[in-house]
Amino acid sequence: MTLPTIDDTSQGTPLLLGERRVLELIATGARLNDVLDALCRRIFEESGLLSCVYLLDRDGKQMTFAAGAGVPDAWREATRSFAAMPTNGCCGAAVNLREPVIVADVPASPLFTSWREVARAAHITSAWSTPFFSKDGDVLGTFAMFSHEPRHPDEAQRRLVDRATRLGSIAVERQRWEEDLRESERRFSKAFYSSPGCLSISRVADGRFLYVNDRFVTLLGYSRAEAVGQTALGLGLADSAQRAQLWRSPRRASGP
Repeated sequence: MTLPTIDDTSQGTPLLLGERRVLELIATGARLNDVLDALCRRIFEESGLLSCVYLLDRDGKQMTFAAGAGVPDAWREATRSFAAMPTNGCCGAAVNLREPVIVADVPASPLFTSWREVARAAHITSAWSTPFFSKDGDVLGTFAMFSHEPRHPDEAQRRLVDRATRLGSIAVERQRWEEDLRESERRFSKAFYSSPGCLSISRVADGRFLYVNDRFVTLLGYSRAEAVGQTALGLGLADSAQRAQLWRSPRRASGP
C-alpha cells in the first residue's frame, strides 16, 4: 500500500511537520490508536480544542471510541461503543448524513439526550463531527471536536479537521488492508495445509521446497523439517530426466 503525499498550500510549517510525523507513524507500522491519538494532539496544539475519533465497524452498525488524547474519562467511557444511529450524537448523525454535523448547544440538542449529563460533567457545551471515507466512498469513522462554550467552528478549524480526516482515512485504510491481507494469508494457509492433495511450494531459482502440506508429509514419509529446503531430486521423488522435464515445461508455457 503506497502512502500519498499531502501538499501544504494553505497551512503553515508547524502543521506540515505534524502531518509528516503522522505519516511517519503510519509508514513505520505504528498502532492505529497511536496514529489517531497523534492527530488529536495535533488538533489540540493548533486549535486548543479537544477532539476524538470514532470508528465505524465494517457492518456500518456500531461506532467505537478509537482515540482522544485529553478527552475526559467520563466522556470516553460513556461513548466507548454505541449504535451508529442518526439520533446518537453528532457522530451518529454525521455517519448517516455523510456530512459534517455541528451542534452549537449540546445541552439543548435532542442528539445528546442520552449523554446530556455526562456532557455537562465533561464541560462539553458545543460539538461537531466530520465523517471520513475510504477510497471507495465508505464511511470509516468520524472526527469529533468539542468546546467548553457555545460556538461554531471557524474556517481555520474546518481546514484543520479536513486535513486530519484525510490522514485518518489513510491510517484506517492501511490497517484494514493489513487485516485483509492477514485474513487472506490465514485462509490460504488453512486451505494449503489441509488440502487432500499432495501440495508443495518451491523456489523458482533452484526448485527447493519452501512449504509442504500435511498430505505431502503423510504420503511421502518425510517430515516437514526433512522436506523443506530440499529438492524433489534430492529427496528421490524424481529422477534427473523427470526433473529436467519439469523445469522445461513451465518455460515453454510462459514464453518462447
